[in-house]
Order: sequence, then structure tokens, then C-alpha cells
Amino acid sequence: AAALSGPTRVFADFKLRVRACACACVSASARPSSLDIFFQHRHQCAFDVHVGRFKASLFHPTARKPHPSLVDAVYLLACYFSRAPAYTELEPHFLKRSLRGIADALQHSDRIVHVLQASCLLAVYFFWHGRTLEGYYHSSIAARLAVGLGLHQIRHRDWFHHRAAAAAAAASPYPQEAPAPLKASVPLSPPVDEVEYAE
Repeated sequence: AAALSGPTRVFADFKLRVRACACACVSASARPSSLDIFFQHRHQCAFDVHVGRFKASLFHPTARKPHPSLVDAVYLLACYFSRAPAYTELEPHFLKRSLRGIADALQHSDRIVHVLQASCLLAVYFFWHGRTLEGYYHSSIAARLAVGLGLHQIRHRDWFHHRAAAAAAAASPYPQEAPAPLKASVPLSPPVDEVEYAE
């Protein structure tokens, strides 16, 4: 096809910019209700988090927010669950952003637990769309990250041992041995409370 030139080229570029701006505006305006849509269906994705805490964390300083790859994966699944054309057409937008965010986070070792969660959500999304190889790829990433973080070593009773040891250390005037950390190639900070531990 012949290359566009002159006014035709300028007009085509203008249309692309308008479309991009419109997509961004719709995406921003749709986000609050998108969260509600997603959290109504979160158990279908095995995404078990404290809903109020997750929503509140979106307003934290950048370093304490959920990683953008996870947030975009949440919006992606919200668009999928909505079944509304206005939301469905935004799926490629959020999918691209989440994939780019995961790659960036892995490169900089940024909020790896959130990257693990995002990879799980993307795997579910791909499997539901019959994109088996992509689903397998992201579920494999999630599994490798979980092992690297030592999450496969966690047992429910460990929380109670951790809490009891922390309480004993606080009450004792003598130094107490801290609970043994997880054996992990990527060390995690201890959970701040029972909610974070469960997540």
C-alpha cells in the first residue's frame, strides 16, 4: 500500500491519538466499578485477599501500592467478567500493560509477590480463552516464583508459632531466638499481621 503523505497522513495520526486518548479516559473512568466487578468474582480466580485493604492500598505511596502489573491484571479480569462491550474492548489494553509490568518487575525484583499474583491471574485468563501455552507459561512463572520465595514451606500452624515466639520475645527481658526464616532464594519481609500472612 502507498505511504500516506500530506494532510492525509496528518489526519490519520490525529485519529490514532484521539483513539488512544479516548481509551485512556474510558480506562480511568471505568476503574472504580471494575474493581467491584472483579471482587464479586475473585474466588473464581482463587484471588483471596482482604478486599478493603487491597482497595485502600491503591492510594498508598508508590512503593507500598500493589505493583501495576497486578492492578492491570485485576482490571483485565474485571473487563472479562463484565461481558459488557465497553469493558471487553479494553481487555487488550490491560493485558498489554500487565505483561509489560511483569517483565519490568522481574527485571528490577520489584514487589515479587504481586508479580506472582499477577502471573496467576494472567494464567487463568489465558486458560479461559483457550490459550493453553500462554496459560502454562504464566502458571510456570508463578510456580517458580513461589518456590523461589519459599512460599511452599508455609504451613498454617507456622503463624501461631511465629506469633507465640514474638509475644514471648516481647515479654522476656532476655534475648529470645527468632522464628526460623523461610529458606528462600529471594527473602521476604516478615508479615505485619495475620491478614498479610494469610494472603
